[in-house]
Amino acid sequence: MSHRVYIAFSTVWIGISVGLLGPLQVAKAQEPVLAPEEFDAVAVALDDAARAQRGELPFYGRLLELNARTSERGAWAVEGEHRVWRAAIISSGARAIELFYDEMVMPNGAELFVRDALGEEEFGPFTAADVFESTFSTPLITGERCSVEYRVPLSTEDPGGFRITHVGHAYRDVLDGSCNIDVVCSPEGDDWVSAAAGVVRISIVAGGGVGWCSGALVNNVRQDCSPFILSAWHCGAGSTATQMNAFKFYFGYQRPNCGSGAAPSNMFLTGAQLRAFSNDNAGNAGSDFMLLETNGAIPDHFPHYYLGWDAASQSTSAADGVCVHHPTGSPKRISSYTQTLTTGHWAPSTGLQSHWRVNWVETVNGHGVTESGSSGAPLLRRTNAGEPQVIGTLSGSTGQLSCASLGGTSYFGKLSYHWSQNPNTAVLKLRNWLDPDGTGTLQLDGGISPCTTVASIMEASTDEPLDIRYDASNRCVWIGLHGLVGPPSIRIIDASGRVVSGPVLRSTSQDGITLDVGYLATGVHAVILRSANSHTFGRFVVSP
Repeated sequence: MSHRVYIAFSTVWIGISVGLLGPLQVAKAQEPVLAPEEFDAVAVALDDAARAQRGELPFYGRLLELNARTSERGAWAVEGEHRVWRAAIISSGARAIELFYDEMVMPNGAELFVRDALGEEEFGPFTAADVFESTFSTPLITGERCSVEYRVPLSTEDPGGFRITHVGHAYRDVLDGSCNIDVVCSPEGDDWVSAAAGVVRISIVAGGGVGWCSGALVNNVRQDCSPFILSAWHCGAGSTATQMNAFKFYFGYQRPNCGSGAAPSNMFLTGAQLRAFSNDNAGNAGSDFMLLETNGAIPDHFPHYYLGWDAASQSTSAADGVCVHHPTGSPKRISSYTQTLTTGHWAPSTGLQSHWRVNWVETVNGHGVTESGSSGAPLLRRTNAGEPQVIGTLSGSTGQLSCASLGGTSYFGKLSYHWSQNPNTAVLKLRNWLDPDGTGTLQLDGGISPCTTVASIMEASTDEPLDIRYDASNRCVWIGLHGLVGPPSIRIIDASGRVVSGPVLRSTSQDGITLDVGYLATGVHAVILRSANSHTFGRFVVSP
C-alpha cells in the first residue's frame, strides 16, 4: 500500500476509446460533477446540540447519500494502456470531504486515486490489498470538491468498479485549545518519543456522521505484532460492523516542530474488526473500553510502537505521567499530571471504582488538557525500569474541562478494570485478547516490533523447539535436555531483544535443567541452548 501527498502536477491524457467505451475516438476521461444530498446546517446544529446533551460522540462531519456506481455515473475512457473512470464530487459549503465506498471489485493492476480541485493534494494509489470485504473509505480532502480517478489495465477483461455510497461533509473546525502542547515539544515530550508513536487518530463512522477519537496500539503476551488498537467503547458503541470497516487509523499525525509545521495525513489504515468491548452502556456501568484489530498489517514505514500495559489491580497510582492524544482530531498533543492518581467514577453514586481521576498541570509550553477527540487516548506511566505502559484509556471529563476551564478532571477507564471486571462475557474481556493463552501476565513491556526478535531467533534455530515448562508457583522454568550432547550454554533474551543477565541454575538432571526465573521481569522471554550437537530455541512467559 502506498499513500502519498504531493504538490502541483499537470497531465494531459490522450487515448482511444473502444469497445464498451463507445465509438473510436481520441479522449480524455471527462469529469462529470456528482453531488450528494444537500447538507442541512439547521437540522445538523439541532442534532449536534441533542447529541451533546446525551453525551454522545461529537461529529465533525455528516454522511450525505450519493449512491454513485462506476457502471452508471461518471465517465469512462481509454487512455494509453488503461481504462479510466473519473468523476468530480462536490458538497457545497464543506470545509473538507471524504468518500465512502462499497461493492468494490478491484482486479489486479487496478488503482484508485482521490485529489483536491487544484491537484495539490492526492491520496493513492489504493489497490485491492487495501479493501476488506468490498468496503472502503478515503481520507479528508480539503475544500468542497474532490476528483476521483479509477484506472484498470486494458488487458483486464473485467474492469471491476465500485459504488460511492456517501460523502462525508466536514463542517466544523478541528482546532483544539491554544493551551495544548505538541507531542514533540521539549521537555514535555522528551521521555515519551517511543510511546507517542503508539498513539493513533481514529476517524469513527457512526450512524449518520463521522467523529474523532484517539487510540493506542498495544502489545499482547504472545508478542506477535497483532495490530490491536485500544480505545473507548463510547467511541464505537453507535457503529455497525460495516461502519467499523470504514474507520480510518492515522499514524504519525503530528507536527514536526513544537508549535509549527504540517502534520502528514497520508499514513493511515482503513477498517477494523471489533474484538472486545466493555458492554457497559458507554462507561456508565464499567470502564468504557473497546479493542479493535485493524484489517491490514501496519506498514514498516509508518511510525509505530506496540505499547506495553499494566493490568494489575490497584487503588492508587504513583505520580508523574502523561496522556498522548488528538484533541478535536488535531495533530498529536501531550498533557502531563504530577499527582498520585486515585480511583473513582464521574458519577459517584454508581459506587464504581473503574476509572483513574486525573488533573492536568502547567508545564513549560502550556497547560495541556483533554478535549473531544481525545476520547480513548492512553494514560501512560513509566515502570521502574523506565518503560512506558498504558494504565488507562480516556472516557471523558468533568468541570467543562477546556483551555478556558483548566480545573476540570479527566477520567480514564482502568486497564485492570478493562481486564476482567466489566459486565461483558468472557470472550469480550480484554484479558482474553491480550493474554489469550491465560498465562496470568499482568504487566508487559512494549516495543517497535516485539515479534521480530522471537521470529529471528526461531529462524536461526536448526532443531525442534525446546521442551520448556514454566512453573508459576515456584517461579522457575524446566528445560528438557533430550538428545543434547555435553553441557549446554544458556542465553535468555527479553521481548525487546536484550540479553538478560546470566540464568540462575536451580537444579539439573539427566533429563533437564531447572532455572530460577524469579528475578526476571514479567512477560515473554526467549531461551537459546547451545551444545556440541545443537542450537535450539524455546520461549516462556513470566507471570506476576
